[in-house]
Parts: sequence; C-alpha cells; structure tokens
Amino acid sequence: MELTRRDLFKFGGVAAAGAATAGVLAGCSPSTASSSSDEAAATTGSWRDQPEMPTEFAETVDCDLVVVGAGNGGLVAATTAAQNGAKVVVLEKAGAIAMAREAIGALNSNLASDHKEDVPTLINHAATVNAGDINAPLYKTWAEKSGEMIEWMKETLEPKGMLFPFEWHAPDDPHAYYPAMCYNPCLDEYNPDGPNYGAYMHLEVMSDVFTNDLGGEIRFNTPA
Repeated sequence: MELTRRDLFKFGGVAAAGAATAGVLAGCSPSTASSSSDEAAATTGSWRDQPEMPTEFAETVDCDLVVVGAGNGGLVAATTAAQNGAKVVVLEKAGAIAMAREAIGALNSNLASDHKEDVPTLINHAATVNAGDINAPLYKTWAEKSGEMIEWMKETLEPKGMLFPFEWHAPDDPHAYYPAMCYNPCLDEYNPDGPNYGAYMHLEVMSDVFTNDLGGEIRFNTPA
C-alpha cells in the first residue's frame, strides 16, 4: 500500500480525534484509586511549578553568554557570538554533540547563484497549501536570511574540510512550487551518487571550531 503525505495527515487527524475522544470518555468515567503514574507525578511535581533556586553552588563560572543546547541552533549561536569576541559557555544535557540533519534548506545564497526564489511568492504558496496556518513572520525571516546563514557556515567550516554541495530535487507535479534550497554539507569529499559518510558532520566540525579555535566551552551532561 502506497501512502501519500495527505494520507499521513489524514491518519494523524484520525488518531488525534481518537485521543481527544478517549480523553473526554476518561473524564466522564468514575474516579479510581491513584495509579503509580499519578503518584510519581505528585512526587516530581508539575512542569508548571517554578523550581526552587539552588542555595549551594559547586562552582561559579564567569562568561558573557550561556547557550542552552549544543544542537543546530545552539552551536550556531555560540560560534557566532564567540567569533564576535564573547566568552561563551554551552550547556548540553547529553553526553555528546547531537547528530545533525544531512540537508540544510537555504534560499538565494551566493553559493547557488543560478537559483533565485521570490520570497512573497513562496510565502503565499506556503499559506495556500497550509490553509493559511503558517507563521508568516518566521517564514519570511528564514526565507530572507537563510542564504546569508549558509554562506556563513561555509566560510566558517570550509577551512576544516567541509564542502557545501547544492542539490535540487523537484517533484514531477508541474503545479507544485518547490524552491531550490537543498545543501548537503559533507566532510572532505562529495559523491553525487552517494553514500557520503561525512554528510552529518557539520555540527561536530563546528564544535571543533567553537572550542579549539575560538576558545568556547561545552559542558556535557549538564541540563539547564
């Protein structure tokens, strides 16, 4: 059986409706004794509760900026700040850098000067196919700034051996509006036919730039 994106959204809607119905029925059912999950929730408290401020400190660290999370957003923010002279500490709850996505969407960069997209047309199309349910200001920011972002990433990571090949995969539907925007950063070499084993390395390479070249600090196993 072949599933389309429309089918997936339809099934997702059915599942959501079923969950909502189940919630209503549960609310109408007789109350029962507290379950172990209820007791655990009572012990740990609610995410709505403001945590108590710590009173004992093992260490005090002076810095200009604290970034929470060493992922696609956090490492970019931390590296940019460090490039501009800030002393930055990144707090990461995991024990290592997260795996990066292979493809990065960016519009109208100088790295692919033959592919230029009209931002208002793109936003109007997105609003149309999503029944108007889009965050237009956020979409506009990405559309106008993502080209500058991918140029910055190439300038920052290319000295470490990262390549930023451009690919354009258009659907067969002639009525579909699909912007040319796919960059696949990879380490050392690029094979158009794949596989590219270094295609998920840009966050690892960026962490190297941040810590070793710019003097930044990443504290792993440190939730915030």
